Amino acid sequence: MSCKAVILAAGKGARLAPLTTAIPKELLPVFGLPAIHHVVYELAEAGISEIMIVLSQGKEGIGTYFSERSTPKGEIAERLSARKDALLSRVELRYAFQLEPRGTGDAILLAKDFADEEGLVVAYPDDLRRFDADVPQRRREEPFFRSSERGFSSLLVRRVLGRNAGQYGVVFPRREEGKRPWFEVSRIEEKPVDYSADTACVLFGRMRLTKDCLRAIEERPLSDREGVIPALNAMAAKGKLRACLTQEETYDVGTHEGYADTLRRLMRKQRRKYERERTLSNMPS
Repeated sequence: MSCKAVILAAGKGARLAPLTTAIPKELLPVFGLPAIHHVVYELAEAGISEIMIVLSQGKEGIGTYFSERSTPKGEIAERLSARKDALLSRVELRYAFQLEPRGTGDAILLAKDFADEEGLVVAYPDDLRRFDADVPQRRREEPFFRSSERGFSSLLVRRVLGRNAGQYGVVFPRREEGKRPWFEVSRIEEKPVDYSADTACVLFGRMRLTKDCLRAIEERPLSDREGVIPALNAMAAKGKLRACLTQEETYDVGTHEGYADTLRRLMRKQRRKYERERTLSNMPS
């Protein structure tokens, strides 16, 4: 894939306080590696090799993690360090700094000149799907990353229970959803108060934005609360915004509850894998 990507890592992580007074939330460990490592891994698996990471004051440790070599001791440390080295051999990282907390729109615009004609993939490091770990991978690719249809910006969405829709940005289809993973977006509503349907499609932290969408962000007032939703709705009004429903399990590591739930779920997966392997090893040949 020729498209470039930007990871938005400038946020202060207030929902994870007081941990984030000492460590960037993106460096919290998942499978022994920082959460942001797994986001870079996902992008590399999609064929993206040029990635910009937007940082802010206090987030310099992220650059340190990716740039400095360690001297590991012990089998686990050596294996994890080898994974890091292998990942860095696949990608070229660069950095930009957001000097003031002006929201995600401003952070994305720091990568405007970095984007190429294919636009820009935007990744939020709170949202995880794929891990650089010894777990089975169900799918290595999906239509969201493979799609290169010109003129359309794309969103990755996931499905949640309707009663939880008020916690998210809800993506409304232009017409009734079919069985295909893609649908055309009518509008996006941030944390709707009244939502009556049984399920909702909500934003997941991956977007693929065209140059037109980047211009739409630039033309609108920057808002920390609304972020890029006004620009996305402008693309939807032109019939130039689509959504792809992810088929993979998703994890939120941006809150205490989400981070704890992520670790519990992954530990259960590892336990099931271990028990399955032990059962197979005990079977008579």
